[in-house]
Amino acid sequence: MPNRQMNQLSELGEEFVSDYLAHYSSQYYDPAKAREYYLKNRELKGRRSTKGFSEDQKQAWSYAKDQISTEKKTSLKGTSENQKTELTGLRKTAMVKRKILAKKIAALMKGISLDTKAQIEALPKIPKGLSKEARAKAAAKRKEEILKIRGEAKADRKGEQLKGDASRKKVAADLKGVLDDAKGKYSQLRDKIKSDYDAKYQAEYEAIKSNV
Repeated sequence: MPNRQMNQLSELGEEFVSDYLAHYSSQYYDPAKAREYYLKNRELKGRRSTKGFSEDQKQAWSYAKDQISTEKKTSLKGTSENQKTELTGLRKTAMVKRKILAKKIAALMKGISLDTKAQIEALPKIPKGLSKEARAKAAAKRKEEILKIRGEAKADRKGEQLKGDASRKKVAADLKGVLDDAKGKYSQLRDKIKSDYDAKYQAEYEAIKSNV
C-alpha cells in the first residue's frame, strides 16, 4: 500500500479515536493525567477487573479510580472530624452540667450544716443555780434535742445526696444516650458515603468500559 494511503488511513484512525474518546466525559478523567498516573501505578487493584481493557481504558480507569478514592477519603475524613467535634461538644455540655450539679449539692450541704449549727445555738442554755439533779436532767434533755437536730440534719443530707446521685446518673444516662445517637447517626452516614462512592466507582467503570 502506498505511503500516502497509509498516512491517510492513519489520520482517519486518529480522528476516529479522538471522536470516540470525546464521548467519554467525566470529572474524574483527564487523558494526560490518566496516562501519567497509569505509568506510575501499573499494578491495578480492585474488585473490578480490567481484563480485556485497552491501554486507554486501563489508564482511564486507574486514574478515575484514584480520583474517586481521594474524594471518598476526603469525605470520610470530614465526617469523622465532624463526629469528633460533636462528641467533644456533647461531653463538654455534660461536664458543665455535672459541675453545676456538684456546686448545687455542695451549697445544699453547707446550708444544712449552717442551719443545724443555728438550731443548736438557739437551744436554751442550762440555767445557773439548778441543783445537781435538775442540772443533769436539763443537760440530758438538751443533749437529746441536739441529737434530734443532728439526726434530722443527717437525714436531710442523705436525702439530698440521694437526689444528687440520681441527678448525676441521669446526666450520665442522657450523655450516653446522645453519644450513642450521634455515633449511630455518623455510622449510618459513613455507610451511606461508602455506598454512594461504591456506586460512583461502578458507574465510572461502566462508562469507561462502554465509551473509552
